[in-house]
Amino acid sequence: MIPSLTPTRRNALETGQRVVARLKRFTSMELNRPLRIQFVPDELCDAVGSIGGAVAGILLLLSVLFEGRWLGLAVVTGAALALLGRYLPLPAGPTQSIAPIGAGAAIAVFGMFALRR
Repeated sequence: MIPSLTPTRRNALETGQRVVARLKRFTSMELNRPLRIQFVPDELCDAVGSIGGAVAGILLLLSVLFEGRWLGLAVVTGAALALLGRYLPLPAGPTQSIAPIGAGAAIAVFGMFALRR
């Protein structure tokens, strides 16, 4: 037999139930929908909203610390490969989407350390 709840405990229980109900509504919302911007093609939005877009952005931000023309060319090339490499016609396999990101990062890092002034 469950003992009767005191008013304080009853209020705490009701508050907890309301919080749980809010959390259930929040988690059932569609939060994982893809990035979509009006007048921007969906393919570009998909590329920018992927892990390749994150790597390309990080590479471009890191390149601010160095200077040099050839460095800039290498970093922009690496970032472009990381961002858009998933659309290259590569053979299907487990590294199909990761290989261009790794290659782009390698090109950019090589440029940062070997081609800087």
